Amino acid sequence: MLTHHLRWPVLVAVSALLVVGQSSFAAEKPDFLTANIDTSVHPGDDLFRYANGAWFTRNPIPASQSAWGVADAVREQLYTTLRATHAIFPVRKSMQISPDSPNPYR
Repeated sequence: MLTHHLRWPVLVAVSALLVVGQSSFAAEKPDFLTANIDTSVHPGDDLFRYANGAWFTRNPIPASQSAWGVADAVREQLYTTLRATHAIFPVRKSMQISPDSPNPYR
């Protein structure tokens, strides 16, 4: 157990480590808000395009879709990852259910 005299220095040291850790984490992670700003558009002319223009440039609407948003981009990335995972680890025949196997849910 820490004595009363050691509590403050330990508390200050832990707080300093947390602050340093947070600042280094913030420096490593890019700001997603400023990454989507299109500086070629004046915010007084078109605020929506100014705030989201870079995202629209990086994520164009596919020709097969009438709309495209963040949820669609996440779903597409998920399906791509699942397809790649399935290609790497195909289902073994021993894991497949045959039509004549007993059904435990009847």
